[in-house]
Amino acid sequence: MAAHYWYSRSSESNGGLYIHTIPSGAGIYMPQAGSVAGMNNKLLAYSPGPLPISIEERSRFNFNLVLFGYQDLQVYLTRDELRAGPTLELTPRWGIFSKLLYHLRDYGLLWLVGIVWSVFWLVRVRPQQKAKLQQEALWVTGQLEVGMEFHQYRLLQLLGEGAAGAVYKADKPGHKSDGFYTLKVFHRQEGASDDKQEEALKKEFQNAAALTHPGIVYLLDWGVLRGYYYLVSEYVEGAPLNEIEDYTLYDVCLWGAQIAAALDYAHSCGVVHRDIKPANVLLDRGRRCKIVDFGIAARMDGTAEGGAGTIGYMAPEQAGGKVNPASDFYSLGVTLYRLASLRMPFQGDDPFQILAAQGLEQYQPLAELVPHCPKEFETVVDQMLRKEPSERLTDVVEIQDLLNKAASKLNP
Repeated sequence: MAAHYWYSRSSESNGGLYIHTIPSGAGIYMPQAGSVAGMNNKLLAYSPGPLPISIEERSRFNFNLVLFGYQDLQVYLTRDELRAGPTLELTPRWGIFSKLLYHLRDYGLLWLVGIVWSVFWLVRVRPQQKAKLQQEALWVTGQLEVGMEFHQYRLLQLLGEGAAGAVYKADKPGHKSDGFYTLKVFHRQEGASDDKQEEALKKEFQNAAALTHPGIVYLLDWGVLRGYYYLVSEYVEGAPLNEIEDYTLYDVCLWGAQIAAALDYAHSCGVVHRDIKPANVLLDRGRRCKIVDFGIAARMDGTAEGGAGTIGYMAPEQAGGKVNPASDFYSLGVTLYRLASLRMPFQGDDPFQILAAQGLEQYQPLAELVPHCPKEFETVVDQMLRKEPSERLTDVVEIQDLLNKAASKLNP
């Protein structure tokens, strides 16, 4: 008790009265008269105090000590006992469990933070770590999979894959925009230097990034990541024309006019597409056409290398590495023929036979394949499929006029 007297006298010299409890933190209540029931308990402080009372108030003091998990303790103290700053031990209600609850109360915030962090780690951090390890393993083997993060983009869906690379639907996790993107990732070209590939990609981006037309998919970004070269463009909700099944010749007329307008704009910017075909024209939810894959586009200033294009769709001069605006309209003519008749105009068992048929302009007239085919539609296609570029129909105003007249003769 000497220690307690020393502490309390030191405290009392500062004007304070204290009651210590084991464990500490018990509510110190003083019964108050005046309620209908007889008595009320007034909370003075939590042990050890100080208590907001005067030692001169009375000669004997009555206190109730209350602490969750422990039995309430009622004590009577004289002035001298109160001055001494007594230490009182509380009795646990549930044995060691009461002590455990007490410590949980003292360190409750730390326990709560620990529990929240553990749950967060199990739900978010651990899966992310696991996904990162899996992604690193895929990078090593040169593979890409849906769900991986590619630079600032996340691969959501494989839209298509070919010899040149793969196309994915992607988004930007944590980015303000909640939109989607089309991410085209190119396979590395064996034997080509990194500088050569990067320069080629840079030219492709410059060609397409300058084009801003509602009939052309916008190119947004390009780059190189771990040996993968990529292009990012706007995402168009829709499907390429080669996958559309429910359409009429009336639709083909409208699509042809839209594609011609977009090509005319690109040509005015000095860019030739070089690979117009149904697979490179998207039909969006509004039934409007958008040309994609300007990645192999050529500048009309002669800086393009090779003819590119797809056998059967590309113009005869492209086989010799020459391209011009008329080359795109030739491919558009093949596209319209294919959409209208469901067959290619030039047939052959190999590329050489197809090129030979193109040179002879040998193809079955649309009037024999498409019932009620308007003459104006057949005229547009025939004049686009001329072997000589100078003889082809390339005037977009005339093309749209003929196609609109053809559409007016058809039931929508």
